Amino acid sequence: MQKILQLLLTLTLTSVISLPISGCAGFWFGGNSENPKQPKPIEEDIAYYQALITINETYIKECQEWINDIEKEIETGEVNQDEAKIEITAISAEVQVYQGKINEYQYQILLLQSGGKITIVEKGQAIIFLTAKIENLREQLRLIKILQAEFPEDYPDQELKTIEKNITDTEIILKEILEIEEKKNDQSNFKQINNICW
Repeated sequence: MQKILQLLLTLTLTSVISLPISGCAGFWFGGNSENPKQPKPIEEDIAYYQALITINETYIKECQEWINDIEKEIETGEVNQDEAKIEITAISAEVQVYQGKINEYQYQILLLQSGGKITIVEKGQAIIFLTAKIENLREQLRLIKILQAEFPEDYPDQELKTIEKNITDTEIILKEILEIEEKKNDQSNFKQINNICW
């Protein structure tokens, strides 16, 4: 259990990988000056995580709209097709970040609702959230590698290593949750963390 708590703490300290080419939620690309306001951090409050989910859903919607606009411009020949595809790749990587955050926040809500104890009842939901997060991270990693080939100075190897470590740490937590049934439905304590690992 101490090992899992240590991993959660490590994940907490892992920062978000930002994409220098795009920023769906900001002023620069696709965003507007009236982005949803970040909620005040109260990590023990389910409403806090629900607000973060809503914000990230908004960002995903903005990114999808931006991708649609770029695809229309490709069809009409208004933009260079190669450059537009790179922009779509960068935006898609950012969507994976936002979707991964949503999965993490849903997992945190599950921990709060269950008092930090994952039993066989919560196990299925936890597996869904963490598996989806891992899939988002893997897709983000794949897309970042594509971007790194084009722009190595903007995507240093350290960013890839950070994503890979986040995948590994999340897989370890998932493995621990998968073992709950093997422990004859014993409850496993998973203390929620003060900051999310994104």
